[in-house]
Amino acid sequence: MDTFSILVFNAGNHSLKFSLLDGYSADPLKSVIKGCISDIGGNSSFNWTYGSIHSSISIEISTHEEAAEWVLDWLQNLWPFGSLLTDVNLVAHRFVDSGKLFRDPLIVTDKVMSRLESLTRFATLHNSKVIAVLQISQKKFARKALTVATFDTAISHAVQIHDTNLEHSDYKG
Repeated sequence: MDTFSILVFNAGNHSLKFSLLDGYSADPLKSVIKGCISDIGGNSSFNWTYGSIHSSISIEISTHEEAAEWVLDWLQNLWPFGSLLTDVNLVAHRFVDSGKLFRDPLIVTDKVMSRLESLTRFATLHNSKVIAVLQISQKKFARKALTVATFDTAISHAVQIHDTNLEHSDYKG
C-alpha cells in the first residue's frame, strides 16, 4: 500500500470534530483537512480548514448521526476537488471514559462494539454520541477500512503509572 488515510472523529456533547490524515510509506502522517460541526441541535455551523484556507457555513443538523452523515457526504461528494475518502484505511473514534474496561486502542469488531455500547454509563452524554458516529462510519466504510476506538482512559492510566514511579526527591520545591 503506497498511500493511506486516517479519518479521526471526536464527538462532543454538541459538536463533531474530524481530521483527515494522509500518510505515505516513507513519510510521516500529515493533516489534509480538519473541521467541526458545532452547536448540533441548535444553530449549527460547519467550519473547515484545508492548508491555509478556512471556511464556515451555517447548516441545519439535529443529531450526531446527521452530523456524521453530513461530514462523510461532504468529504465524498461535495468537496470541490473530488472524494477525499478514496484512500481511507482506518477510522478512529475517541471515547472520553471507559472505566477500567479499556485502555489501549481497539479494532472494533461486533464483540467489541457490544462492550463499547456499555460504556455510555461512564460518560452518558459523550459516549452515546461517539457510538452513534461510529455506527455511521462503519456503514460507510464497511469492509474497506478498520474502525478503531481510542480512550482517554489510556492517558489517565499513563499519568498514574508515571506518578507512582516518582521518588520523593522528584518533588523539590
